Amino acid sequence: MFSKKLDYLVGAYDVGQFVFIDDCFLYKRERAVTLFNEFIRRGYRFSWKTASVPAWLIDKELLLLMKKSGCTQISVSVESGVSRVLHDIIRKPLQLEIIPVSYGCAGRSGSI
Repeated sequence: MFSKKLDYLVGAYDVGQFVFIDDCFLYKRERAVTLFNEFIRRGYRFSWKTASVPAWLIDKELLLLMKKSGCTQISVSVESGVSRVLHDIIRKPLQLEIIPVSYGCAGRSGSI
């Protein structure tokens, strides 16, 4: 269904870029991987970006697939640089030591 809507936008309006603004875009990894593979399978030539990607959901494999499917930019959400705030107040599963690793993977894949 989602791909049919993209087909329509690309075909009817020659849309060349999409921005996905969804805090939960990568939460269901299997759904995201299926979507990115569908972009590739359909041969879409548009580029896309996404915002507010939680840092703990990023890894090299996913970033490479995102790039292959047309992703040109991601905005990574770190939430806080203070461990106490992350774990005790806003209760996010982020381990601060993965931030340099996540950014490194993203930079090497060319996604950010």
